[in-house]
Amino acid sequence: LTPVACDIETTGFNFLTDKIQTISFSHESGTYVIPWEHKDTPEELGEGSIVSDVVKRILTNPSNIKVFQNAKFDLKFLHTKGIQAVNVWDTKVMQHLVNENVPKSLNDLVNMYFPEELEEDVVC
Repeated sequence: LTPVACDIETTGFNFLTDKIQTISFSHESGTYVIPWEHKDTPEELGEGSIVSDVVKRILTNPSNIKVFQNAKFDLKFLHTKGIQAVNVWDTKVMQHLVNENVPKSLNDLVNMYFPEELEEDVVC
């Protein structure tokens, strides 16, 4: 199974009233950011377009693993768009299973598991 990291950015925290602004996918081939309901999204890329069909195909494909941080947040927003992601892994839940006593924010997990990569990116 091929892992695909997924993340959405929203206008707020309420999946019933706020909107998805962007959806991003990271894969071994690169990172792709798709404007969804962003103020600058061209009409032809919005909901119901071929781009939204591709997003749905990626997220509903059982042949890849979708990796989210705090998946329940993103999945609620996707559900409002009729997208039922399958084969979802959640880094927050996985870390809880490894050690429930450590912080589980994305920043904490990156610092814990990839500190050397953070040091390389620091610009003085």
